Amino acid sequence: MQVIDESVWSRYRSLFPAGFRRSDLPLPGNLEYFGALQCTAHPVPPAALLEALAAWLADRGEDEVYMFLTEIDRTITEKDYALGRAELTPTSFKGLQGYFYAKVLTAKDFSWALFVDADGVVHVAGEKSLYEAIASVTPQEQA
Repeated sequence: MQVIDESVWSRYRSLFPAGFRRSDLPLPGNLEYFGALQCTAHPVPPAALLEALAAWLADRGEDEVYMFLTEIDRTITEKDYALGRAELTPTSFKGLQGYFYAKVLTAKDFSWALFVDADGVVHVAGEKSLYEAIASVTPQEQA
């Protein structure tokens, strides 16, 4: 797990749709939105969700993801992270500065993204198979 440079967030943010407002979902405009899953993922995503994400990443041969904290005042703290697949655990999240904020988990090439909002709802964009993997371990009804 390592802190990443602010320029990575800037590259990700450049993919937001024109007219993006802070109240919009922080997901790239070029990705298909597959929906929201109510799973009480705030402040820390449940182990089952993180395990499903890690398994999905393993199937795709992806070893690392970016995590962006979306509610922070970036003039105070600029803590975004690169997380290895093995670090996708509740314990790892609790150890991160700012883990309690809403967050985006995304591929290093930004081809998919999960947004965990402040209400614990998980929004999935970019890969239908990711949505299905997360939905398969989400006991609550879909939002």
